[in-house]
Amino acid sequence: MANIPQLSPYSNEFGLVQYIMQNQLNTPKFKISEMYDIGEAKQINEFNSYVEKLPVANIVDIFLNVKELSQPLADIMHRGIKLRQKGGLKIRVGSIKLDETAKSYQYIHCIVALGNVINFQREDCETSDETYATGEVPESYLGTNHSVRISADGEYIIYNQSQIKSVHLVRFLGGDNAASDKKEVHYCSNCGKPNATLWCEQDQVKLCTKCDAELHNGNKLLMNHKRRPISEATAETIPCPHHPSSMLQYYCEKCHMPVCMECKISGNHSKGEFQNHKLIPLTKAYNDGLNSIKKLSAILNGRISKLKGDLQTATTRLNTLNENTRAVEAEINRLAQEAITQLRLLSGRKATTIKSVKAELQRKLDEVEKYEENIQFHKTNSDPVTFLNALTHRNEIIDELKAGTDIPSLPRSNDQFAVYGKLEVSKLDVDDESDSAVSETDAGMEPEPDNSATMSREVTQNSQDEEPEEFDERYLKPQEKKAHFTKLAKIASRKEQKYSSKGMKLNFQPFFESKLVVDAEMQRRLYMCLPFKEMPETHMMFATYRDGRSIPKLHKMIDNKGITIIVASANDRLFGAFCATKWNSDGTPFGKGSSTFIFSLTEDAFIPNHGQAEEQICMVGERDKLEFGNGDLVFAGNFDECHSELENSYTIGVAYGSDTAMNFLTGAKDFAVDDLEVWGFFAPE
Repeated sequence: MANIPQLSPYSNEFGLVQYIMQNQLNTPKFKISEMYDIGEAKQINEFNSYVEKLPVANIVDIFLNVKELSQPLADIMHRGIKLRQKGGLKIRVGSIKLDETAKSYQYIHCIVALGNVINFQREDCETSDETYATGEVPESYLGTNHSVRISADGEYIIYNQSQIKSVHLVRFLGGDNAASDKKEVHYCSNCGKPNATLWCEQDQVKLCTKCDAELHNGNKLLMNHKRRPISEATAETIPCPHHPSSMLQYYCEKCHMPVCMECKISGNHSKGEFQNHKLIPLTKAYNDGLNSIKKLSAILNGRISKLKGDLQTATTRLNTLNENTRAVEAEINRLAQEAITQLRLLSGRKATTIKSVKAELQRKLDEVEKYEENIQFHKTNSDPVTFLNALTHRNEIIDELKAGTDIPSLPRSNDQFAVYGKLEVSKLDVDDESDSAVSETDAGMEPEPDNSATMSREVTQNSQDEEPEEFDERYLKPQEKKAHFTKLAKIASRKEQKYSSKGMKLNFQPFFESKLVVDAEMQRRLYMCLPFKEMPETHMMFATYRDGRSIPKLHKMIDNKGITIIVASANDRLFGAFCATKWNSDGTPFGKGSSTFIFSLTEDAFIPNHGQAEEQICMVGERDKLEFGNGDLVFAGNFDECHSELENSYTIGVAYGSDTAMNFLTGAKDFAVDDLEVWGFFAPE
């Protein structure tokens, strides 16, 4: 511990953490014994980067019992809390459960970004059933969310190491210090019993009624001492923590700390800039603080109103969903009993989403009400210093809550289902979400005969006949043609304008976990170049650095799984292809007439399927190969024997066989891939 900085109990950081723990323990008088700063720069930076990319960070403070962690304390102090490779980390949010038999405790204070939360609940249960499922949570259950809630008692599981940063080691005593006793007790200075009701101004002591009579009423010299009820004299009865023989008299509004006369003459407010700080009487600061609660409560009242309103909406929607589900079940039973299972799965999935939001809304409401209950306790029972400290930390938390951006939103839909001609269950609203992979049918491609879908994910085709607007001269020999292409940035700009005119907004970060396309703006621009009419979410299906350099394995993971996009790096270049039809590996050309295209992120170039060969080929898949065109872009030999020569079936308007045709995309005709990612598209739930 010698090299770990210890925080002063008088510091604002110490006080804020103590205040948060008071709320989570439900013990307003709780005190921390020692606190150490164990923040590790690498973990903090990774956490901050992760949070910046989240649509909603949903940040919470949690406290982990050192005894319950398998990780040694010394390792935690050095590297922070580390998640297991499998199963993630189970945490408790909003409360701390103590072993009441312990005399002392060591806890790690961490900050966690929950992000989007999904409840671990059976999707085939009644939509009104909010019971959590039991057993191990499969990581696949997480889907596109960031955390899984596993109990109504505030237990969650997080899976991403970047979601958590360790901040403090906290040590504190048990017993009365951690007991949920909210009664303020005043001990008589004479008999020591917890029944003092009076304060003697001359003797500067607290007395019970009996001791007051014995000490004052029978003595002519003492009977004229002025005594007041303790509740009226609390501002004058508090000894200075730095000078116990002196009573606190003032309050520094800049430092948010009490000051006695000794502090002003020779202590912490006697030198430097501190001696010029304006001090006000402690009694005035106390009264001002009491009055300020009314003004500050307006912020919390607005948040409470918002949370209660959203909770009511969630409840109403669940009721509506439940009623609609029963009605549809009756209709399905009239047609065929076997379709009921499918309906319950769909409605259960929708209900889980709403219940997940509802659970978060309730947690946030409970959190706000705890803060309000705590400050009201301090207002009524605490001494001025304790009250002002609590008020200061409460105000800090309120400031963080002003924006209200962390309040989760319910998905936009009417939560209705209907029976169509086929015995399948479909959502009524075409704007509602689905968590299935976006397929060619969903995308508006030429579908196989199938009438079961009631909503479509449409694709608008980038015109391959559009007049090229850009060219590149770097690859030209004296007599070579210039490379002509449309810039990805321009396509993206037009798409954003189109979305904006329809009131549509991208509310998630595409390609969020990519290790190849790491710039957020480039991630967004690439996504905006894709020919979707709606906005399906991206999901990594394969990566060489995660799944190995095996094309047969790649085929197993992506074949027949819907629309995909490939991003690859080689020779310090980023390039890839949008695959507008699902992959297979039977060696037969496919995808003709689709919206498939090749692109270069390095050159900002859109390369359409419109080359110079008489027989145009779009895509070909074999067990150990993926090919676009007839050699335009080929991944083979487990990514070590790759090839690119444009102008067969994909064009930038140069001569076939020219240096530009061979070098424009990958820097060389033959190349080995450094890394490659394949992403799928999923409509959000």
